[in-house]
Amino acid sequence: MLSHRVPSTSQAANKCCMRHRSLRHGFTLVELLVVIAIIGTLVGLLLPAVQSARESARRSSCQNKLKQIGLAVHQHHDARGRLPPSGAADTSPFGTSATGAWASSWLVYLLPFMEEQQLYDSWKFNGSGYAIFPTNAYGVAMPGLRCPSSSLPQSRSFGTDIMARSSYVPICGAVNGLITSPAYAETRTSNGSGGSINSRGGMMFQNSLLKFKDCLDGTSQVLMVGEQSDFMTDTAGVKQPWQASGAFGWGLGANNSGPTGDAYNSHTIRHPINQKTGWDGATFGVGQGFGSSGWPSNIPLNSSHAGGALGLLLDGSVRFLTDATSMQILAQLGTRDDGMVLNGFE
Repeated sequence: MLSHRVPSTSQAANKCCMRHRSLRHGFTLVELLVVIAIIGTLVGLLLPAVQSARESARRSSCQNKLKQIGLAVHQHHDARGRLPPSGAADTSPFGTSATGAWASSWLVYLLPFMEEQQLYDSWKFNGSGYAIFPTNAYGVAMPGLRCPSSSLPQSRSFGTDIMARSSYVPICGAVNGLITSPAYAETRTSNGSGGSINSRGGMMFQNSLLKFKDCLDGTSQVLMVGEQSDFMTDTAGVKQPWQASGAFGWGLGANNSGPTGDAYNSHTIRHPINQKTGWDGATFGVGQGFGSSGWPSNIPLNSSHAGGALGLLLDGSVRFLTDATSMQILAQLGTRDDGMVLNGFE
């Protein structure tokens, strides 16, 4: 008769311990380091792609904002029978005074067409300096006026008052000598304050009253608005928040708004796109302290987008102007009636 041997208590316990011991086996230090290295490599590979996707989205958003500005300009033309000026004297009748005190900017005249009728109705058109900002405009950041890629300050403070800034500027024209064709001679520029140069060869300049029909080169060939959304660097290597709206915010267009006045929130083409380094007040030709309390009308078009800056054409389309855009082409884009073919502009 066969007998069944019953395991002893100690043998059963040993088997149980061995089974639990095998289940508790974990990663070694080397294995953990390998896993961490693999994760780090994957993150390193994915991060540039994520950053690129984010910048692409920001650039698309910037492009859409310019399109909305273009739509507002076209609506202004339909309603008023003219384009808004870069700045116009706050005296009656609108835009006809050769001189004047402080002037509201082009963006003020676009407010009713940017769903800001209430803000426009409260505006102080009295030529009283930056105090033209009504109380409810202080600190109004106007998200539609800021490039999402920009890291520039959103506003500038004057005591307790806060003036919001804009990433976008109207194109007044170009300085003399940039268009090299002997058949074209630009004579519509004036020396402004602090060494700046102001042009009247574009479609939107101080006290302008132009219509679409005044664009003889065609609306798809003329730049209406450009971008200024990145830091400049001075001769000491210090980043400076110089911007056409950096002096008095987005609401001020000029002081003494004749051709020789102080121009704000406007741009006359004088330097290449994204020429951001090595500037000081003297060589920039815009006086001491430009971009803060000086005359910023010749600060280059620039952006945080790699390789160029966005521009709004008169027909409402938005184009990416690369850093390689020649000064000849840029000046032609800024001029309404040079009569020349834009070779190399795509």
